Amino acid sequence: MKKLLGILLSVLLMVYFISCSAGSPEPPEQAEAGKGFTVESDVASILSWNEQSISRVVAGDPIVGVLLQFDEGDSFRIEFIDELRCNGDGMAYNYILHVPEMIAEIYKEGGGHNPESGNPFWWYMSTYFNLSMQEFKDSYYKALNFLIGKVGQTLPLPEVGKVKNNWTSSYDEDLDLVEPIEIEEKTLTLIDPDPQTVLNDISITHQNNGPFTQGDGYGDIIDRAFYISPKGTLYYPMALADVYEQYKGEYRLNGNPLWMYSETYFDISLSDVKIHGIDILIDKLRQAESLPYPTVEAYKEEANNPEEDDLSMFEEYFNRKYEFLGVESSVEVTDEFIPARKTSSQLTGDLIGNKENYEKCWNTFSIVDDNGPKIYYPVVLDYLYMEYSGMNHTSGDALWWYLECYFSEDNLTFERLEEDGLGILMKFLIEKGELPFPSLEDYSEKLDK
Repeated sequence: MKKLLGILLSVLLMVYFISCSAGSPEPPEQAEAGKGFTVESDVASILSWNEQSISRVVAGDPIVGVLLQFDEGDSFRIEFIDELRCNGDGMAYNYILHVPEMIAEIYKEGGGHNPESGNPFWWYMSTYFNLSMQEFKDSYYKALNFLIGKVGQTLPLPEVGKVKNNWTSSYDEDLDLVEPIEIEEKTLTLIDPDPQTVLNDISITHQNNGPFTQGDGYGDIIDRAFYISPKGTLYYPMALADVYEQYKGEYRLNGNPLWMYSETYFDISLSDVKIHGIDILIDKLRQAESLPYPTVEAYKEEANNPEEDDLSMFEEYFNRKYEFLGVESSVEVTDEFIPARKTSSQLTGDLIGNKENYEKCWNTFSIVDDNGPKIYYPVVLDYLYMEYSGMNHTSGDALWWYLECYFSEDNLTFERLEEDGLGILMKFLIEKGELPFPSLEDYSEKLDK
């Protein structure tokens, strides 16, 4: 009897396994080893500083700092630490982002620039998810929450052939041109191996992106020297980013620290450079007997006493009658988060570099890919802002005043878009296609001073 039961059980088990193999769907690709990366996280979301929550289970604290760490394995892991720790450089952090070591290995094999930094991670994010590197480096909040949103999904494995363009380095010749030097603290200098160098358009970046990170003994140059590379790029010293952070309360590795410095000490704004070319700044750097070291006090004084903005190049349009503001877009707007600060006047856009585009700058919104989607608003909004406010300089408020005047019911406020993303406004503009041309009379009627 026992033998019979054993045979019957064996048959039933065989039938069960055959039916499971034939009738069950194949396991999802994300569950198969070697097919891609996965994401693990201690928290289901991360609070921003303006959010409140009583939950300590699903939401992590606002980010103080993030320690980026490359580990073995095939998973990203976001580790929340319920305390503050400091790394060897004194940076405080309360999150650790564990990144698969394979990404750093592939990046290095592909000739990626500065592979010992966080660059491999940012290369991976920008290459495989079309995310702006600077956007995410400026805000780990967005980077970590983006990854949390990928929990349960498969992320692609990196490929050597994808390491290209701005991520690769060919700096050997540059290092041969410049020997390490000591630069006194609180001073700046210019290193210009070939004074005949012409920059490739407005090609600027910071020294942490430059050739000297590849060698030893170049710390003073990285911190306190401008470098005009014979390859046509201006690298600004990290001291500018440090003082900018002290002044603004936010660390930026885009062009802002340079433009703040150049406007304060040389009276040259980004708008001036867009119109006249980068040579006007290069000439100032080359002609200066000594370069002033930036201070927070000087930046505050500049902010309290801004130079008058010159809109005289648009004078022929001041009284010209228009019915609508136009909208042009060269990007496809997605649902990815775009910060509200990604707006600027056409005064700072690429169009203004050509006089034939002045009228378009005056009366057209442009949505372009400028290290990620960005809105450039018409100069007429700057003009009305100055006329209505009585100020002699422009402000980003020019856009928000216009939206409040003509679209108050649509709730397109800076506060809302700061929280929900600029994509809402981009889609609104594209769908409208044409918007009311503003007037001082409408501002006076609808806006409260």
